[in-house]
Amino acid sequence: MSDSTKPLEAHSDKLNVRKLKINKIDIWATGSLSGPYLAKQEGLVGLKQVFSFNKNDLYLALNKDTNPEVVKKLNEALRKMRQDGSIEKIYRQYR
Repeated sequence: MSDSTKPLEAHSDKLNVRKLKINKIDIWATGSLSGPYLAKQEGLVGLKQVFSFNKNDLYLALNKDTNPEVVKKLNEALRKMRQDGSIEKIYRQYR
């Protein structure tokens, strides 16, 4: 593999944004929410998604001894947020 096609390592995803800005890399594998958010923080605009490797759901873990009523309230709040568009509104803040 030549140096120009060799993958570059980064110890932080934020470093990849800087590498994009200085044309050190051409493509960046990152999360669909964290990538646009980091790019926006660094003033990098005009990025577009070219591949999707896979999709993962996110979960909230609770202690097994959490009061079932608390779990019920959390699930109900999440359901309402999905219905009223709150979750999508939050996602848009990071894109």
